[in-house]
Amino acid sequence: MSAGTGQPNVNGQALGRLELPLPPLAEQKRIVAKVDELMALCDRLEAQQQQRETRHTALAHASLTRFADAPTPANLELLFHKAYAIEPGELRKSILTLAVQGKLVSQDANDEAVENMLLRILEEQRLLKRTMASSIRILVAEGRLEYETPESWRWLTLEDISIFGPTNGISPKSVEYETPVRSLTLSATTSGRFKAEHCKYIPMELSTDSDLWLKDGDVLVQRGNTIDYVGVAAVYHGAPHQFVYPDLMMKIRVSSEVDVDFIHLAMSSEPSRSFLRARASGTSGSMPKINQVTLKSLPLPIPPLAEQKRIVAKVEQLMGLVDRLEAQLAESRATATALLEAVVAELSAAA
Repeated sequence: MSAGTGQPNVNGQALGRLELPLPPLAEQKRIVAKVDELMALCDRLEAQQQQRETRHTALAHASLTRFADAPTPANLELLFHKAYAIEPGELRKSILTLAVQGKLVSQDANDEAVENMLLRILEEQRLLKRTMASSIRILVAEGRLEYETPESWRWLTLEDISIFGPTNGISPKSVEYETPVRSLTLSATTSGRFKAEHCKYIPMELSTDSDLWLKDGDVLVQRGNTIDYVGVAAVYHGAPHQFVYPDLMMKIRVSSEVDVDFIHLAMSSEPSRSFLRARASGTSGSMPKINQVTLKSLPLPIPPLAEQKRIVAKVEQLMGLVDRLEAQLAESRATATALLEAVVAELSAAA
């Protein structure tokens, strides 16, 4: 019954026509007393919940800090303690941060020196005519991201360990019928994990040697998206000639002398994500973008290859725990919601 669009209002006549349910006076008083009782109970419940969440937040923060300072098995168990819940997203960020700082696994003096691996990468790049350099280009302190790494590690740019790209994909108009070529959509890599179900058919023919086809181990980076997702990377593990990639993604391939899954971890860590976001153009709009030059300049910490593999294995183990924790949290929240609905239904029935 309100009038007006800019500031809707009701007049006295409309208010006078409002119909109200009117029980007997004695029942009105009983209803008011019951509502006051239940609202007071809700206030106490809300206060208790806020206190509990405050304690849980403090415990979760302390556990993350303790694990970051000393990533031992005992401190790891604290991250998954049943007495409180750490948000899975925060856990994943912490795990990646510790991984790229060299704190998840121990260093082994018997591992091959990083310089030997880098010399082989340099030779591979020279054969592919990607560089004419005759020496390894190690980043000095000013060119690195702002965290410390073990002495045996070295800092390089993504370009220094790459053997192909980055190159942009293509985005022709899709069709509703099946064709020989499937193109990914942005949703295929937005989560940081490759999801093959997010694709569409495009009406074009491609030779088997086209660089648009994905190969096992290709790294896909979101060239354009919202500021939260621009620069997100995912690795394609699968058969060749299955998918091509869209214009809003870039493809880059790293040398087989490094572990592509470790490189993906380093690219996905928060410092790397911040580096790319800070250099995105058009950040005030809905689709900021990064270019190939920015992606190639991304600084990355490079440990010995054997240590890279140990780190990847440890991260996969911990991420599996986080996935299970997330499923348990979802189940407990669903149970809590069902319990609340049952209580409301019971109160309604009692009334």
